[in-house]
Amino acid sequence: LTNGILQVTSSSVKLFEFTTSLNASPDVNEWSAYEPLLLAASSGPLVVVASSSRVNTLSWQEQWQVLSSCSLEVSCLACSGSNSLVALAHWNAISEISLRRADSLDTVEANIVLDEAIRSVAFIQQDLLVVGLGDGQLYVLSIPDLSTLRKFSLGAKPVRLFSWHDKALLAISERGAVVSHKQRLEFTAVHLEMGDWTDAKCAPLNDNKIVLWRPDGKGMQVMRIEHSRQMRARSIKLHGQPRAVCLKQDVLFVAMAADRNHATRGGVIRFLRDKPPHKDLAPALELNNFEEPLICRCLELKIDDEDEFLDNGIHSKKQRLDSSGRGVRSTDLGTNFVASLFSTQNQDISKRAPSRAGSRSFVVVGTAIPGADDFEPSAGRILVLEETQVKWSREVEGAVYDVCALGKKRIACCVNHAVLVFDVSLETQLAVYEGFVTALRLSAPTESRIIVGDLMRSVSVLEMSTATSTSSETPALLNLDEVARDLNAHWTAALYANKNETLLSEAGHNLLALHQRAKRRTGPDKEDHRMDTKAAMHLGDYASCFCPGSFSIESSHDSTKMQQKPLLFGCVSGRIGCILPVFPDQIIRLDRVQRAIARASNFIGGLDFFQFRSFRTDSKVDDFRGFLDGDLLESFLDFTSTKQHEIVNTLNDEMRDDEAADWTPLSVHALRNEISQLRQMH
Repeated sequence: LTNGILQVTSSSVKLFEFTTSLNASPDVNEWSAYEPLLLAASSGPLVVVASSSRVNTLSWQEQWQVLSSCSLEVSCLACSGSNSLVALAHWNAISEISLRRADSLDTVEANIVLDEAIRSVAFIQQDLLVVGLGDGQLYVLSIPDLSTLRKFSLGAKPVRLFSWHDKALLAISERGAVVSHKQRLEFTAVHLEMGDWTDAKCAPLNDNKIVLWRPDGKGMQVMRIEHSRQMRARSIKLHGQPRAVCLKQDVLFVAMAADRNHATRGGVIRFLRDKPPHKDLAPALELNNFEEPLICRCLELKIDDEDEFLDNGIHSKKQRLDSSGRGVRSTDLGTNFVASLFSTQNQDISKRAPSRAGSRSFVVVGTAIPGADDFEPSAGRILVLEETQVKWSREVEGAVYDVCALGKKRIACCVNHAVLVFDVSLETQLAVYEGFVTALRLSAPTESRIIVGDLMRSVSVLEMSTATSTSSETPALLNLDEVARDLNAHWTAALYANKNETLLSEAGHNLLALHQRAKRRTGPDKEDHRMDTKAAMHLGDYASCFCPGSFSIESSHDSTKMQQKPLLFGCVSGRIGCILPVFPDQIIRLDRVQRAIARASNFIGGLDFFQFRSFRTDSKVDDFRGFLDGDLLESFLDFTSTKQHEIVNTLNDEMRDDEAADWTPLSVHALRNEISQLRQMH
């Protein structure tokens, strides 16, 4: 406002009026609401607020005056002070919008009904009302008859409207547009930078400039639109691009890529406080020239004595420049690298207790040093850090794509086309296995078994066996042999393995569960070394990582009898999901239940559920099997009681006619309870 600031909270509307100067305390004028306020809009002296069941129009004239009040549930609202009109959108059984007078809230014209839910409304001057729908449609209506002047489609996501000034506004969905009305109605498309801008924030700078920003992995993405037609985008970086992040206790280890402004420099590892404010707890650890971090993992290693690290310090071999001059700066990464880290209590984090008795937590970082003429990186390093001190370092001939712990003092890592095993306490390479296209992912269900995900050749199983030691002072070397492989050409995106099964995320948005055959006959028959596909489905998204855990802290489900634990997965689109273990006696029964639910459901566009969930790549199509679709099963709880009885009765009749099926008749009550228990597991 001209001489004050308007503030709307859930309990009141306040006007902070500065009568003398900004240095003096303002006069506070408050109007208290009877119910918690959910929506608010203002234009000049007119303010409209809405609670869950009531709408109030207020006006400021020396003090707050309630112009009108009515009982109404609205989903969004807007007001125009110049012609004293209020637009209210109702979102109940039908979606409709009404134009009302501010002083009485009487309807000016009959309500109009739209096809989809109304998500936002805004006025442009006194002549136009812009309405954004949940399906990406944008309507421009005339005032006061609310006839449709123009209709646009901005995508399939809900439309958000940002008021620019009284003659223009910005509409955002999957695409952007500026709607303005000067001498005539103008619609100007705005090309948004790649990404999701539907949750962005907006602020008008002046009549010709508006700024739109969103948080992302780089910090903040900012878009500026000038004169309704020009767009400038820039990134506000937090000292580099994050490549990998891991959390150890309350310290975030952030592996940052090299600064683009200094091409010869390498990346850095920053130590950030996990809680706001996310300040650096210690100086960043700078990597060597041209060195880029690729992976950052927190591992539990059973190293109890500090003296088990040779020389109680860092072991870093010198690297010579090659003919291209691309070499790494020869440097000691710091026997004197001692950082003073302070938490909120000003305590050094190096004095904190280890996470588990008999073991200590270490952060392992894998890096790559690309060369100008290299087909693939020919150099890299493995760094083992405790707190902020580099305890051990080893140079390898390639990029380190993944690492995992093998119990005690060993770690395994993927280096280009090979898998290497090291003893971190004695700086010794114990084993190596080559022959992969690119060894991309690792998982170690036991201390002697390594599951490797190849970029193009699916999954292989390696087993370690002890070889003869060359000296009493050196550990026995290991033999690393391939004992099983999935012969299908699946592109690996993510991998997780336990003692019995391997879960693979395939780059074609699919999930696979692989099982190694229990018995292997000796001989040339390669069938004995295959991994069988136990389950397959089309997920519909690119799952890039797996992690043990669930959405709920506590679960009422008895997991002590289960051989597996719940597993979380993350997708590149931002979605997260949960894979739950199911008792063996439930699998066949619930599979039949989900197929009965699918046949009884009406999917959007007539989509065939089993066709959508079928595993498919460019060269192969397989049936949906082995997995239970939790969303589909839980939809049973949303059906009416009549529909639920219909599904259960039909299923019981089908199983009764199938003489070969071992089927115990179901009841609606028992099925409801069983699905409810599955829902509580996550």
